[in-house]
Amino acid sequence: MRGADRGPLRRRAVLPGAILVMGAAACHSPGAGSGEPAPEPGEPCILGVLHAESTEVEEFLSLEAAEGVRVSLVDRTGEDIRWLNGAEVDACGPRPSGDVLEVRRFELRTVDGRPATLGRLRSRDGLLFLEPRDGGPALRLLSPPSALREAGDGRVGWVTGRDTQDGMVVQAYGLRPRTR
Repeated sequence: MRGADRGPLRRRAVLPGAILVMGAAACHSPGAGSGEPAPEPGEPCILGVLHAESTEVEEFLSLEAAEGVRVSLVDRTGEDIRWLNGAEVDACGPRPSGDVLEVRRFELRTVDGRPATLGRLRSRDGLLFLEPRDGGPALRLLSPPSALREAGDGRVGWVTGRDTQDGMVVQAYGLRPRTR
């Protein structure tokens, strides 16, 4: 299980079903008031595993799509997506060249092969909820680990787990590192 600020995900295999999709319809359309920019007509989206690598002087982002095809990413989301290293994401934006994608929007799909929800933590009446980034209804988090409960109201994170009629039993989670 991932804990608070334990760093990015490290292990990840390419999902055999990962595909390269060209066309704006492949990306989730932002909901009204979501704050996400609308896709440009013909703006490509690529589904794949995010890789964040760094040296002492540079940081590199790439997306590994179907059959190991890698595309270099330029993060234009304003959210610093490096912390999602190892997760499967749908990245959308213009492609100034064949092997580069300028990511303007993204959607988290899976973490370690499990469907994941990305959102903002909220506490209400002693209960913990995740308000999904896509604007869907708040998800009540059941049996959250103490580090997740203590993460702070408004903190951005993702969760995976088992759905019940009362909410989601948290099985794994990740938190966006705090900026310094």
